[in-house]
Amino acid sequence: MNTDKLFGESSVWKVIAKMSIPAIVTMLVMVLYSMADMLFVGLQGDPSQIAAISLVSPVFMIMMGIGTLIGGGGCAAIAKTLGNKDLGKAKTLSSLCFMLCLALGTVLAAATLLNLNGIVRLLGANSDTMESASSYLGWLVAGAPVIVFTNAFANIIRAEGSAKEAMIGNGISTVTNIILDPLFILVFGMGVSGAAIATVIGNLAGAVYLIFYIVRKSGSLSLNPKEAAKAPKQVGIILALGLPSAASNFMVSVAHALQNRVVAGYGSDTIAAIGVAGKATLLVVMVIMGICIGVQPAMAYNYGAKNVPRTWELLKKTGIVTLVTGLTLTAICYVCTKPLVSLFLQDPSLMSLSMRIARIHLLTAPILGLFYLSANFLQSSGNAFFATFLAILRQGLILLPVFYILNALAGLNGIIAAPIATDVIAIAIGLVLCRLQYGRFKKNCLREAKVGAERAEAIEGIEGIEGEEEIEAIEVRDVIGEKDATGEKDAVGERDAIGERDAIGGRGAIGERPDMAT
Repeated sequence: MNTDKLFGESSVWKVIAKMSIPAIVTMLVMVLYSMADMLFVGLQGDPSQIAAISLVSPVFMIMMGIGTLIGGGGCAAIAKTLGNKDLGKAKTLSSLCFMLCLALGTVLAAATLLNLNGIVRLLGANSDTMESASSYLGWLVAGAPVIVFTNAFANIIRAEGSAKEAMIGNGISTVTNIILDPLFILVFGMGVSGAAIATVIGNLAGAVYLIFYIVRKSGSLSLNPKEAAKAPKQVGIILALGLPSAASNFMVSVAHALQNRVVAGYGSDTIAAIGVAGKATLLVVMVIMGICIGVQPAMAYNYGAKNVPRTWELLKKTGIVTLVTGLTLTAICYVCTKPLVSLFLQDPSLMSLSMRIARIHLLTAPILGLFYLSANFLQSSGNAFFATFLAILRQGLILLPVFYILNALAGLNGIIAAPIATDVIAIAIGLVLCRLQYGRFKKNCLREAKVGAERAEAIEGIEGIEGEEEIEAIEVRDVIGEKDATGEKDAVGERDAIGERDAIGGRGAIGERPDMAT
């Protein structure tokens, strides 16, 4: 298979490039995708609509989180299965992922639409943003099954090395969305509702392409429900492996919602400023994530194949790439903060606040790749507990307490500084957990290799003993045969001698008789 050659034999730099570049492009496409709605809505000059998009973003993150739950878990499980050369199980896992997308997406859509206004109020909407937020959320969540499927399977098809196809699928979604956004928002005057409809249609276009690829071109994936029915209990493996990445999305969603409720006390304009600052720093984060996500199938493959040296080489060289890339992009974004912010905001005071927030949040961006690399390695290794703990630690267990404490101590400045303190702690813990997991992996592989060598040596010893015994038996048989042959020759000689004497004696007796007769 091409997967075997790429993941198991090719140069590690080639693997990183081949798998990361399409993933990075995909992430950049997602940056444009996430910016598109806010960008075109911002052209209307209404900060309350920008605030509405920011308020609803936690629900969109939940949809993305479900897609990551299924896609991340499915990708890791399928890549590991392909490393073990089990094609049938790979088809079963991919079919289960498909069924999960439909089921969880439908449940989310129904639950949200049944209590739409209540959920919007829970997200922190006030009288200024209530109508826009409800409209945006209603249209967006109606397409939840499609959004979940597209995000999940753009990840899953990378398990067989199809990073380019994943990039194309995401690209189709984003380009369709960007084309439709100005049409629905500005031309048809639909505002945030038009933005949501364009998002759903864009995802639908991407889903059609992904389905076409899986049905017509994939050799190891399936959408056939009959495959899922073969081993439904494998759902647990998918969810366990996908939980770390999904937990991060879910915690971001919860943290964002709780933060918005607090920030709402500073006004809807402040919510808009913080939301725009997040978009301005998104470039660095998404590219670094793209590198780590791109390499993940290769790490899972080599971990499953118990190739210790190659796994370590992947970790080391990917870490170098994330550090260099993170530092370079951070410098670019810092210099270009004002142009980026001005794409969404026109008010000078809001622009100034948003620029300050963005530049503070860029402080930890150069080393943030080490956190994502650690999380993806833990996920690739199948250590769902460590990976989930790490994700929850950064987005919840540390961030939320720090957020509330700093808000109480320093107000808005404390809120702005909270993510920086959280990142430093999370990166340190992530590196420790990654090192522990790698050490355990190396130790287990060495022990298995030692046991295998001892077993092989024992088998060779047994075969050697059996061989020696066989040689000795042959030699004994030869000796006995020689003795038998010698004995037989002696017996024949003895018989001949006796016969000869008898013959001589007989002739003598015959010769004596005439004399006696005479």
